[in-house]
Amino acid sequence: MEEINFHYSIEPAWKTIMQIEKEIKSRFKPENASVFEATAMVVSELIENAIKYGKSQDFTESIDFTFSVKEKVITITISNPVEDGKHLSEFREHIQQIKNCDDPARLYTERLRELLERKHETKAQLGLYRIAYEGKFTLSYQYDNKLLTVNAVRYLEKRDRA
Repeated sequence: MEEINFHYSIEPAWKTIMQIEKEIKSRFKPENASVFEATAMVVSELIENAIKYGKSQDFTESIDFTFSVKEKVITITISNPVEDGKHLSEFREHIQQIKNCDDPARLYTERLRELLERKHETKAQLGLYRIAYEGKFTLSYQYDNKLLTVNAVRYLEKRDRA
């Protein structure tokens, strides 16, 4: 499997998602199309979250994006400034739920049910659950000095190999 590694400091704009997806498509060509689709979804969800929730007055507004495939591991890293507050607390809560659950599908389904029951009362916030369930990526994060770094990692199985 060919090693891939690239990094960008990108502007927090919606067009960025398409530019990064185009770059990944040109360089990452797994034999299994579902691996590519899952990876593209994870990239979109993470960049979208960084755009929606990333802000800080202490930093220039940019998103650091790193993508790598090495041996049998896909790693996506997003770093962006985030103010400590409601969104960060919700993010931490979602990550903890995902880490503590053996069945990401159950979390995803429960969140969908909750959204159906409350309809207009809440934001969807399905992205992290999609990453764990549909994408089969493991999530972790660090928060230091108002900088949130999110890592999404997927270990490729034999049938998933790029």
